Amino acid sequence: MRPTLRLLSRPSAAACVLTVALLPIAGCGSKSSTSDANETAASTVSIAEKVGPPDAYSFSPTSVQLSKGSALGIENKTDEDHSIACKPDAGVGTTKIAENETKSVMFSTTGTFTCSSTEHPEATLSVTVK
Repeated sequence: MRPTLRLLSRPSAAACVLTVALLPIAGCGSKSSTSDANETAASTVSIAEKVGPPDAYSFSPTSVQLSKGSALGIENKTDEDHSIACKPDAGVGTTKIAENETKSVMFSTTGTFTCSSTEHPEATLSVTVK
């Protein structure tokens, strides 16, 4: 009778618990200051068309807070392209987002910025970077 060999051929309950407990740690690490396609935005907002005529657009949520160097994901849920610009200048330039596209924008300057769609200026977003 070899109970030891039989136990080693199957994962023990302790090994399973340890593996599950370590999974969240696998994603830890330092963030680089550059943006790439795989980077996860610190926050995500969407721009959407309000129901009913005439065409009216809005951000949801209408304000976000970010840490300096964090990325903001902007999801365009409309059937039109939008050019997003921020005032005062947040150092992000104008970001063009095609219909049904999501783009990530890096904020590396502290302050409070009002970002809007240049095509639809009623769609505004307040971004506070600390």
